[in-house]
Amino acid sequence: MRWPYLVLPVLLLSGCDQIPALRNILHKVNRIERQSDREDVDCDLKNGRGPRDGCVTKTVSCGDTIKGNTAGGRANFEDEFYVAKYCVPSHNGYYGNERVYVLELPPNTGANIFLDTDCADLDLFAFRWPYDGKCPTPSHTISECEADDDEGDGVVHIETVNNPGAYMIVVEGKAGVEAPFHLTVECGSSR
Repeated sequence: MRWPYLVLPVLLLSGCDQIPALRNILHKVNRIERQSDREDVDCDLKNGRGPRDGCVTKTVSCGDTIKGNTAGGRANFEDEFYVAKYCVPSHNGYYGNERVYVLELPPNTGANIFLDTDCADLDLFAFRWPYDGKCPTPSHTISECEADDDEGDGVVHIETVNNPGAYMIVVEGKAGVEAPFHLTVECGSSR
């Protein structure tokens, strides 16, 4: 099937990658391959610790796999935030607790962030934000936001060019759903 390769540049330039059904097709064309082995998520996993600082649960690095649970997090980001920052095109009922991680990437580095969610349908977000102890609100400017709100496991790709970048990685459930998850960060050169 050749049409995706011929039409893809036109669709991306026209902003059509914001249409959910088309985004799914584009994601399958540009499939991100995982390097690490996926482990099943323990649906009885408890994570009683709350965020350590503001909205952030912890800092993650390339090569990390986090075993977490959205229960015990905080409700910092909601529909209004994700729609205003063009993370998702429409409201999905994000109003519950989420887990937030900070990831700092050096220049010219790409990162694939994989979300494993066997216990409930959780979604994955990554947005550029220079975390200094304060979490962004809908009124702040976010220059980049990636999301995977498809059912089941998720993956997002972020990339720095020439300069380092700080990102917030968010795991959240639609309609306030809380559940355990695994979050894996795999990095490599973007050049």
